[in-house]
Amino acid sequence: MKRKIVCALLATAVSVSLSVSGVPVAAAGGAGNSAGTAVKQTVSGDSKMDETAESTDPSAETVLPDAQSGEESRPSDTSGSSQTGTSEPAGSTGDSEDGEPADENEDTESQQPSVTPAEPEQQPEETPEAEVTPGAGEEDAALNDMAETMETEQEDGEIDPAQIPQVMSLFQQWQQEDGVWYYYNADGQRATGWLEEGGNLYYLNPDGSMATGWQQIDGKWYYFRSWGATFRNELFTDPDDGNVYYALSDGSMAANTWIKVDEKDYYFRSWGAAFRNEKFTDPADGNIYYGLSDGSIAKNSWIQISGKWYYFRGWGAAFRNEKFTDPADGNIYYSLSDGSMATNTWVQIGGKWYYFRGWGAAFCDEIFTDPADGNIYYGLSDGSMATNTWVTRGNKRYYFRGWGAAFRNEKFTDPADGNIYYGSSDGSVVTDQWVQIGSDWYCFDSQGRAYRNQWFDSSEKPTGSEPAVGFYYVGSDGVMLKDTYLKTQKDGADYYYSFSGTGACNYADPQYVRVRDSVNGLYYVVEHQYYTDPQVSERDLMAAICAAEAGIQRTTGMTAVAMVIRNRMDAYGYSMKTAIYQQQQFEPARNGSLTRYLQGISSGTASTMQELTNAGAYIAADVSETIMNNYKTNGTNRVVPDFGDTREDFDYMYFMTPAAFERLNLDPEKCQTYTYTYTGTTSTGETYTSSHIFFVDWVRKS
Repeated sequence: MKRKIVCALLATAVSVSLSVSGVPVAAAGGAGNSAGTAVKQTVSGDSKMDETAESTDPSAETVLPDAQSGEESRPSDTSGSSQTGTSEPAGSTGDSEDGEPADENEDTESQQPSVTPAEPEQQPEETPEAEVTPGAGEEDAALNDMAETMETEQEDGEIDPAQIPQVMSLFQQWQQEDGVWYYYNADGQRATGWLEEGGNLYYLNPDGSMATGWQQIDGKWYYFRSWGATFRNELFTDPDDGNVYYALSDGSMAANTWIKVDEKDYYFRSWGAAFRNEKFTDPADGNIYYGLSDGSIAKNSWIQISGKWYYFRGWGAAFRNEKFTDPADGNIYYSLSDGSMATNTWVQIGGKWYYFRGWGAAFCDEIFTDPADGNIYYGLSDGSMATNTWVTRGNKRYYFRGWGAAFRNEKFTDPADGNIYYGSSDGSVVTDQWVQIGSDWYCFDSQGRAYRNQWFDSSEKPTGSEPAVGFYYVGSDGVMLKDTYLKTQKDGADYYYSFSGTGACNYADPQYVRVRDSVNGLYYVVEHQYYTDPQVSERDLMAAICAAEAGIQRTTGMTAVAMVIRNRMDAYGYSMKTAIYQQQQFEPARNGSLTRYLQGISSGTASTMQELTNAGAYIAADVSETIMNNYKTNGTNRVVPDFGDTREDFDYMYFMTPAAFERLNLDPEKCQTYTYTYTGTTSTGETYTSSHIFFVDWVRKS
């Protein structure tokens, strides 16, 4: 019934309008409206208007004032969109008919523009919305109220002409024609360009059609949703590409700028889309950021990108070329130039070195091993590497050298106190134990310091007792003495302690020391000069002892002395040094004359070398060596030139002065002796003689 009343009223209104303009009018509600154009208009509410005739001359349409308000009627949006928070024109709430908007719960998109922003493959996204009728809402209620009133009046058989202007004003705005929406102004003309209506912003194309989708207008991009209104001051998602965009207050797309929305920050690139699930660099400040799935930037969080980890601070930027602390776990990290976290690497920061482990954190107050070189390091509380310092962890002590690594399986000296320490395999210093380093033994105290100049008892414990055979001793370098001697003072005089190959003291005497021969490995008691005399070559030593013992007897006498020494070396299998320094064998070895020659040789004193050469000492050393070599190699008899004895082979094992021989009460016959006497002239022309008794056996008189 309402539909009929409204149609009748419209027909009457058209008739009145055409009558005023002088245009012939067909009967209201009849089919004779060939002079007009069919226009579809949708009215929201329970009733819908049928197609009505409209004058072919839009300018002839009269704009009539609203019967109730006295103002031009402008349909306003009463529905609103729950998705955008902005007012949108309401659509029909009833069933859709041809030429009417779809139900507002139906997801529809119509007529997307062919022109898209600068990067068409990434367009803005819009959350699907129900299509609504532009400007619909209030006019629906007005028509319903009016229809009810007119229905009552029609029952009485009357239609009030005064209501005609009120109806006409409702049809001066939005109309849908062939599925396209147009907006008609008060003059009945299709509006073009920008239109703000019902609190929403629309754009009408040059032909008056309502713009939807992406449109570039005056160099700016705008997105118009399916029911025409653009977004303003809000985020939106383009349903075609899923990208997130932001519309400014004028509806244009934000680009190359930061926007804060609901306490979240978004960056919109040059073609408008926010970065989503990707890392990007702001060209304005060069900082690196990360856009989350909703387009907002990550803050105070870790993000893994292509296998690398990035930390984005509270205001969003990643750290680059800088050390930082994660407030969540308190760990220290370092970001590289690309913003990614440093891992398994050393980084020097402000003159300090830091090591960042496989998962990125620096070691703080921790001992760690660099897998690259196997060295042990310590990270201080600030994460930097400890250097030139001691660190105690539990009951262990560690020393970290200048370049950071602890000493492992090696001895070292602390430059601060000069003490000697030894780093074990785990880098901690050994304590309260003996340690063999190479062939040397060291003993370390409870602090890890090596004992120095210290006696140890037979149980190898430090002692302050009087040294004795069986004790051990470590010298000034911390090394335990082995196969050597220690000269000390005892009762105001020199005193000598000898040590075996195990380090135990095996002899103590004010004059002699006990040594292990370098050739046969046996121990012999020798003059202490064995150790204290300068160490020279065997040829120099032989020349020196020959000169000291028989220099005035010239070459023959010195060669005979050298042969006795070589015979003893061959018979007993010991070294020349043992033969010369053996206890009470050669007086020059203990009276200082041999020492004087050796000092001259060692220092290269010209006068000493000249004296030895002029005396023939080196000739004696060389001739005796040749004789012995021929004897040992070919069995040739040992013969000393010009010696004068009657023995075919020089097999003498001893020699001494006649006075010494007599003093020892030796038997000349049983000892098989031969006396060699040399007669010479002094520099003053005086004649002198010098003799030595050479003998084979040591037999005393009965």
